[in-house]
Amino acid sequence: SSTLLSNGLVFISGGSSDFFNGITSDESKGLTKSTIQFYNPTTESFSLVSNKSGGNLALQTSRFLHSSVLLPNGYVAVIGGSNIKQANSSTVVANPVSLIEVFDPDLLTF
Repeated sequence: SSTLLSNGLVFISGGSSDFFNGITSDESKGLTKSTIQFYNPTTESFSLVSNKSGGNLALQTSRFLHSSVLLPNGYVAVIGGSNIKQANSSTVVANPVSLIEVFDPDLLTF
């Protein structure tokens, strides 16, 4: 999902690294795999958001078909969706996600 922030950047979240295990990078190119990204419309560029440890910031729960909402305090709430996992080589399982994750665009808390 994507949400326009008050600073002009676009918050982008979602995907599932579990679902894409074993898929080559060419097949999954362009998919977020549960990471958090910003899109800057001024420079027309995407950037992964780093966590305090230097890795990529990711959702606590992988999800598809979710919503993200800009809250009055400037935070972003990531709500609902499905956690999709591969059960075997030909079957996937979609479980509803009940956890709401709240993101602080200042990257101090998530």
